[in-house]
Amino acid sequence: MDILIDRMENINLDEITFSSVRKMYGTGRAFTFKNSQGGKKTHYRNGCMTAIGDIEKSVWQQAVRELILRANETELFQNLKCWLKDSKMIFRDEKELEDYALDLHAARIFDRTEWVGYVDFNTKFRPEILHK
Repeated sequence: MDILIDRMENINLDEITFSSVRKMYGTGRAFTFKNSQGGKKTHYRNGCMTAIGDIEKSVWQQAVRELILRANETELFQNLKCWLKDSKMIFRDEKELEDYALDLHAARIFDRTEWVGYVDFNTKFRPEILHK
């Protein structure tokens, strides 16, 4: 059975890592319940399946931001957003860009040599990585 995580209090921030909250795929669940008048109400929950469970999307975003702060990677995250803005990718708005950057950051995309943007990104923002 899937573990549903809908609140930050259900995540042990001292034990999570980027790999434990890396998004494997997005999830969606519909919940139907009766309201006080006897009518049915439906609620839809968006989430991210990770190694630690199915985390509600806004909670997942908050957890990844906390990891970025804890790892002193705020500048790296901003650089990733800047790189994405300058790429030929099209984002509807700043929120969509931010969401995608969180996905990539949690996946540690900038450390993966097979990433198509590995050389370009690291040449611009982390040249020391290329000289190891």
